[in-house]
Amino acid sequence: VYIAVAGKSNGLGPVIEGNTLNPVINCPPINAKFSGMDILSSLSLPRGIACGTIIEPENAALFALKILAQDDLILWGKLKTYRYYFQEKISQDDEELNCGSSELSKN
Repeated sequence: VYIAVAGKSNGLGPVIEGNTLNPVINCPPINAKFSGMDILSSLSLPRGIACGTIIEPENAALFALKILAQDDLILWGKLKTYRYYFQEKISQDDEELNCGSSELSKN
Protein backbone atom coordinates (compact mmCIF):
# COMPACT_ATOMS: atom_id res chain seq x y z
CA VAL A 1 0.00 0.00 0.00
CA TYR A 2 1.38 3.40 -0.97
CA ILE A 3 0.47 6.61 0.84
CA ALA A 4 1.18 9.64 -1.33
CA VAL A 5 1.90 12.81 0.64
CA ALA A 6 3.47 15.68 -1.27
CA GLY A 7 4.35 19.18 -0.12
CA LYS A 8 2.47 21.25 -2.70
CA SER A 9 0.97 18.78 -5.14
CA ASN A 10 -2.34 16.94 -5.34
CA GLY A 11 -1.06 14.91 -8.29
CA LEU A 12 1.39 12.51 -6.66
CA GLY A 13 -1.19 9.84 -5.72
CA PRO A 14 -2.73 9.54 -9.19
CA VAL A 15 0.73 9.37 -10.81
CA ILE A 16 1.80 6.56 -8.46
CA GLU A 17 -1.52 4.76 -8.99
CA GLY A 18 -1.08 4.89 -12.75
CA ASN A 19 2.23 3.09 -12.38
CA THR A 20 1.43 0.31 -9.91
CA LEU A 21 -1.15 -2.39 -9.24
CA ASN A 22 -0.87 -1.85 -5.48
CA PRO A 23 -3.42 0.22 -3.54
CA VAL A 24 -2.64 3.94 -3.36
CA ILE A 25 -4.01 6.34 -0.76
CA ASN A 26 -3.69 9.95 -1.83
CA CYS A 27 -3.15 12.35 1.07
CA PRO A 28 -2.96 15.76 -0.62
CA PRO A 29 -2.14 19.04 1.07
CA ILE A 30 -4.97 21.53 1.47
CA ASN A 31 -4.05 25.04 0.39
CA ALA A 32 -5.83 27.79 2.34
CA LYS A 33 -5.24 30.13 -0.60
CA PHE A 34 -7.81 28.13 -2.59
CA SER A 35 -10.23 27.72 0.37
CA GLY A 36 -9.75 23.97 0.20
CA MET A 37 -11.24 23.74 -3.30
CA ASP A 38 -7.96 22.36 -4.67
CA ILE A 39 -8.98 19.02 -3.12
CA LEU A 40 -11.40 18.58 -6.01
CA SER A 41 -8.51 17.72 -8.31
CA SER A 42 -7.83 14.72 -6.06
CA LEU A 43 -11.44 13.59 -6.04
CA SER A 44 -12.24 13.89 -9.73
CA LEU A 45 -9.81 11.51 -11.40
CA PRO A 46 -9.84 10.10 -14.92
CA ARG A 47 -11.42 6.70 -15.52
CA GLY A 48 -8.93 3.94 -14.73
CA ILE A 49 -7.12 5.88 -12.00
CA ALA A 50 -8.48 4.55 -8.73
CA CYS A 51 -6.67 5.90 -5.71
CA GLY A 52 -8.52 6.82 -2.55
CA THR A 53 -8.16 10.28 -1.03
CA ILE A 54 -7.90 10.85 2.72
CA ILE A 55 -6.90 14.27 3.99
CA GLU A 56 -5.41 13.39 7.41
CA PRO A 57 -2.10 11.46 7.20
CA GLU A 58 -2.90 9.55 10.42
CA ASN A 59 -6.18 8.33 8.92
CA ALA A 60 -4.39 7.37 5.68
CA ALA A 61 -1.99 5.25 7.73
CA LEU A 62 -4.89 3.67 9.60
CA PHE A 63 -6.63 2.83 6.32
CA ALA A 64 -3.41 1.29 4.96
CA LEU A 65 -3.19 -0.80 8.13
CA LYS A 66 -6.75 -2.03 7.57
CA ILE A 67 -5.86 -3.07 4.02
CA LEU A 68 -2.72 -4.90 5.14
CA ALA A 69 -4.45 -6.52 8.13
CA GLN A 70 -6.74 -8.47 5.80
CA ASP A 71 -3.98 -11.05 5.30
CA ASP A 72 -1.98 -10.63 8.51
CA LEU A 73 -3.36 -11.82 11.85
CA ILE A 74 -0.73 -9.93 13.85
CA LEU A 75 -1.66 -6.63 12.22
CA TRP A 76 -5.35 -7.47 12.62
CA GLY A 77 -4.79 -8.03 16.35
CA LYS A 78 -2.94 -4.74 16.69
CA LEU A 79 -5.73 -2.98 14.81
CA LYS A 80 -8.33 -4.58 17.08
CA THR A 81 -6.37 -3.46 20.17
CA TYR A 82 -6.01 0.07 18.78
CA ARG A 83 -9.74 0.23 18.08
CA TYR A 84 -10.57 -0.94 21.62
CA TYR A 85 -8.38 1.74 23.24
CA PHE A 86 -9.66 4.38 20.81
CA GLN A 87 -13.27 3.59 21.71
CA GLU A 88 -12.41 3.64 25.42
CA LYS A 89 -10.79 7.07 25.03
CA ILE A 90 -13.86 8.40 23.22
CA SER A 91 -16.12 7.05 25.96
CA GLN A 92 -13.98 8.65 28.67
CA ASP A 93 -13.86 11.98 26.85
CA ASP A 94 -17.61 11.88 26.32
CA GLU A 95 -18.20 11.14 30.00
CA GLU A 96 -15.95 14.02 31.03
CA LEU A 97 -17.78 16.38 28.69
CA ASN A 98 -21.20 15.26 29.88
CA CYS A 99 -20.22 15.56 33.54
CA GLY A 100 -18.90 19.04 32.92
CA SER A 101 -22.01 20.14 31.06
CA SER A 102 -24.36 18.79 33.74
CA GLU A 103 -22.47 20.75 36.40
CA LEU A 104 -22.77 23.91 34.32
CA SER A 105 -26.50 23.48 33.94
CA LYS A 106 -26.92 23.25 37.73
CA ASN A 107 -25.46 26.77 38.21
